[in-house]
Order: sequence, then structure tokens, then C-alpha cells
Amino acid sequence: MNPATILRTALWSLGRNKVRTGLTMLGIIIGVASVVGMVSLGQGALAAVEERIAAMGLNVVTVTPGSKRQGGHHAGAGSVTTLIFEDVPAILRECPSVLVASPIVRSGAQIVFQNKNHSTTVQGAAPEFLTIQDRKLRDGAIFDQDQVRSGAKVCVIGETVLKELFGSVNPIGEVLRIKKIPFLVVGILESKGQSSTGQDQDDLVVAPWTTVQRKLTGTTYLNSIVTSARNESLLDSARDEIKTVLRRRHRIRPGDEEDFAVQTQTEVAAARQETTRFMMTLVVVVALVALLVGGIGVMNIMLVTVLERTREIGIRMALGARPTHVLLQFLGEATVLTSLGGTIGIALGMGFSFVIPHLVGWPTKLTAAPMIGSFLFSAGVGIFFGLYPALRASRLDPIEALRYE
Repeated sequence: MNPATILRTALWSLGRNKVRTGLTMLGIIIGVASVVGMVSLGQGALAAVEERIAAMGLNVVTVTPGSKRQGGHHAGAGSVTTLIFEDVPAILRECPSVLVASPIVRSGAQIVFQNKNHSTTVQGAAPEFLTIQDRKLRDGAIFDQDQVRSGAKVCVIGETVLKELFGSVNPIGEVLRIKKIPFLVVGILESKGQSSTGQDQDDLVVAPWTTVQRKLTGTTYLNSIVTSARNESLLDSARDEIKTVLRRRHRIRPGDEEDFAVQTQTEVAAARQETTRFMMTLVVVVALVALLVGGIGVMNIMLVTVLERTREIGIRMALGARPTHVLLQFLGEATVLTSLGGTIGIALGMGFSFVIPHLVGWPTKLTAAPMIGSFLFSAGVGIFFGLYPALRASRLDPIEALRYE
């Protein structure tokens, strides 16, 4: 039997019972659609993480407070408050791989303008913060070092704050109140969109760190220090130099645990990408299990089909069909069944990857590899699970098959 004859015979046989054929293909369709859809969703998430982290600046090195041990367990990251402003000039002075640095002091606050109010994050920083985070001003100007030293009550606002409080009003030169304290708006940040963790990067107010520390938080420590390496190749050097400086300044002896954490942007990217890949792999494994379950369904149906067509097989053999022909016929039916299911599943998966961004805003990235791979896997499932029923059909005794009722 040539391939065209096998295909034509398989389609005719499967078309005789369309409902059963459709239900048998359902497991294959769901499995393949899940693989294609979930892989496109995972790849879209990976691409989004890479894009957003690149937008935040690949040369960024962040210093955050460490954790302290209480009663034999860690209290959690940020539970110590050992970062102080004096650490910043020390880093700039003693770390040749570091280009610029900025102290960071954060405070959640209710901000008010006229009869409107909005809850946001107030970020206390130095003017270099914009350079480090690769942020630009849409309008106005950033505060300068003199205003930082004097603790001036000035600020720049993000796009979300602009929309929530000012609407169509030009905020430059206007005064908003943060915790009842008046701040003069001197600039507007360009829109940055969401971060890799889904946080709105435009929902913030940036003010001199000294002002935030003295007027809003009343603290003497920093929430973090952000720095920028001179270039991407010096990231590891910058991280190691910062660790050396801070260990010495914080009097941490060799072998003792550090009271701070230093992390590069590439390390953050790698951790988030690894998490996304793990979740994507988990979902794909579940989808492949669904494919295997569908394959078992195919085998069951093919065994029933062999039983129902025992007499037909006997007639074919009596007319000269060889066992190989019968084997190829039933194996072809199983393969065509799963291949059709795979094709429909790929179409549904593609539809899923196109619809999801419009429905929930999640990014997707459709590539050929998962579609080709899932189709070949579904065809392989047909061959694997169709082999036993096909062998059973090919080994029937023609005389006994003709007597079967």
C-alpha cells in the first residue's frame, strides 16, 4: 500500500464514525493546544522581562539591607538598617568600577492637589537617580545638589500621578501636598510603564532624599543604594568592590554574615527568567501528560475498532491483503487521527496566543519550535499507541476473522 492509499483509507474509516473520532482526538487537541499556548505565553513573559530589565539599565548594581538572625532564624531581607548616607561617598571614592550612585529613601504617602488625592510611593533620591535608572524628563527639570543639601521641598512626578491629580493642568510650578507638607513640582518623568514584577513605574514622586528622610520618614538610614557601573563588563567588579568597601565600613569580620546584599541587574534578570522557565516547563509537562492520556484513549478506540472490523479484516486478507498491509492500515489510521488532532490543537494554541494579549494584556511570543515539536509528538503518540492494535489486527487468522459475527 502506498502512502496515498493509506491516507485515503484512514480518512474514510475515521469518517464513518465522526463523533467517536472527534471525542478520541479531544485529548490530543487539548494537549497540543496547551503546549503551543503555554509556551507562547512563557516566551512572551521571558521577552517582557528581558525588555523591562534592559529598560531599567543593565549596568545597575543595587545595595539593599540584609537580614538579622533572631532566635535561630532570619527575620527577612531588609530587617536591618545599617545603610547610611556615608556609605554612598565611600562607594564612589573607593570603587573605581562605579560611575554614579544615589541613596534611596522610600515612603508611601497620600498626596493631594486641590480637591484630588492619590496614594503613591515617594522616592527620595539624588539627581543621579535618573541617570542610573535610565529615566528621562518629559518636561521641567530635576532638583540639583544644592536642593538636596538644603532639603528643599521640590519634586518630580510620574505620568500616573500627573493623570490622577492634575489631568490637563500643567503641574510645573504647582504645589502638591505630601503628608500635608507642600512640595513644588519642578518636573515630569517620561512614561516607563510596568516593571518586570508588574509594578507601575509611573506611579511615583521623586524628591531629594534628604527631604524625604527629614520631613516624611524621620529616619537616619537608607532603604537602598543604587549605583551604575561604568560599563556592563565591569558589573561583577563593581559588585565585588562595593562588597569590600561595605564589609570594611560595617566592620564585618571574615566569615561573618553580611548585613547587606549587593545584586546586579543581570542577576535579577537571571532569577526572574529562571522562575518563568520553571513555570513554563511545569505547564508543558502537564500538557504532555494530557497528550499521553489522549494517546491511551487512541489505543483503546483502535482496539475497539479492530474488534468491530474483524470480519472486514478477514475479507481483506482473503482477497490477498498481507499482514503488513493490515498493519499499515490501522497504524495509518491512528497516526492520521493524532496528526489531525495535533493540527487542530496547533490552530487553537495559535488562537490562544493571539487572543490573550487583547483579553488580559499578557504578552505572548509565538515561535515555530513548539508547534513543530507538538505536532511531531502527537504523530509519535499515534504511532506508539496505535502499534499494538495494528499488530493485533495484522495477526488475526483470516479463517477465524471471516467466521466472526
